[in-house]
Amino acid sequence: MQPDEKLKAYADAVGQQVRWKKIRPAVQREIEAHLYDQFSAYCADGMAEQEAAEKAVRQMGDAQSVGLQLDRVHRPKAQTGMLLLAGLLMLTGMAVSLLPAQPSGRFGTAASYFAAFGLMLVCYFADFTLLGRFARKISLGIAALAAFVVLTAKLRIMGRLVLPLGPWNLSLTLLASVFPLCLALFVYSMRGKGYAGILLCGGLSVLLAGLLVHIPSISGAVLFAAASLGMLCTAAARGWFGTEKKKSLCLVLLPAAAVCAAAASVLFLRGANVWSHLTGENDSFFSALVKRAVNGAALIGEGGTLTAQETQLLWKNMPLCFVMYRLGVAAAVLIVLLAAVFCILGLAKAMREKSMLAALTALSVILMLAMQAAVGISESFGFGMFTGTGIPFIGQGTAGLMLNAALTGFMLSVFRTGEALRENERILPE
Repeated sequence: MQPDEKLKAYADAVGQQVRWKKIRPAVQREIEAHLYDQFSAYCADGMAEQEAAEKAVRQMGDAQSVGLQLDRVHRPKAQTGMLLLAGLLMLTGMAVSLLPAQPSGRFGTAASYFAAFGLMLVCYFADFTLLGRFARKISLGIAALAAFVVLTAKLRIMGRLVLPLGPWNLSLTLLASVFPLCLALFVYSMRGKGYAGILLCGGLSVLLAGLLVHIPSISGAVLFAAASLGMLCTAAARGWFGTEKKKSLCLVLLPAAAVCAAAASVLFLRGANVWSHLTGENDSFFSALVKRAVNGAALIGEGGTLTAQETQLLWKNMPLCFVMYRLGVAAAVLIVLLAAVFCILGLAKAMREKSMLAALTALSVILMLAMQAAVGISESFGFGMFTGTGIPFIGQGTAGLMLNAALTGFMLSVFRTGEALRENERILPE
């Protein structure tokens, strides 16, 4: 056996002991590289090639023992904690939905939450790298389909476009949760495309934001813009486009400054909601209702002062405020803490991903979930400048629940198996 064949055979034998197939090639490359380094060093000292190869292999140790040790190190990282947090949020959402529900509707509500948890598990065990293999086709396909649906839809409910699907009407505001992943995949497909790639990513983000404004979903457009900025800055800072990092960041941030200036005018006008809530001037019906609910809430247990009809309105429009009034301030604080821990841990894990596909996929989900939580919490207490976002898994409707469950499952799949792409980007876009 030739020296190079001997080294490769040893590396293959080590790799066969690693059960995680996705990371096996990286382990074999690492072992083979180390063997060749040792082999080259021995040859440089004047040793014959055959002897140098045998000594390098001997020094590494028994292939089976080394492989078993590496197998214990390289395994998918079970996301038990994140699954538990997501499950608790879903369980909380189900409990909130069931509190005022009629007995006849409780089975359907519970079934939808169990189905959502099952969908999350399916996506959790799915292979997210399939997204990277067809990144550009998937992203442009989503954008084209969304544009067609939004621009041809005619039916509006409460002023917003909906898509009739038999007996159901699907709100197109849900696209705000899909678009970040769509942009993430397009950014991934722009590897090494230079400044043209950055401009194309910016153009797609403007198109998607424009579709959200047309629905209209101002809250979705603003949250999508913020998520887009975060993903583009991450890609530019890591040199993904093959350009100078500082110039890339400037190219991303300068247009963002213009968008922020435009958004600031909207925020200034909508800021009257916050100011009127704080001062008591020109209170709307819901603002006054929230004040009464908060003032009448107990630390633990149900509060007083609201009629049954007003309590029902809280449940439909401001679920967290409803929890505070019905179950107490302590219960509402626990929900806020639960959502905060989930989002903070998710952001920390996403930023630690070494693979760009893993990082962008995870960021596209967790950034939107975190901003949904922040806006939904403020909205539930009358401080919201936007409406219609809801808190993830709590008071978002069946379609929103299913969509967030699927996206969360994909994010946790990234955290579970993202290490397989850590060494380099082996799932290249077409």
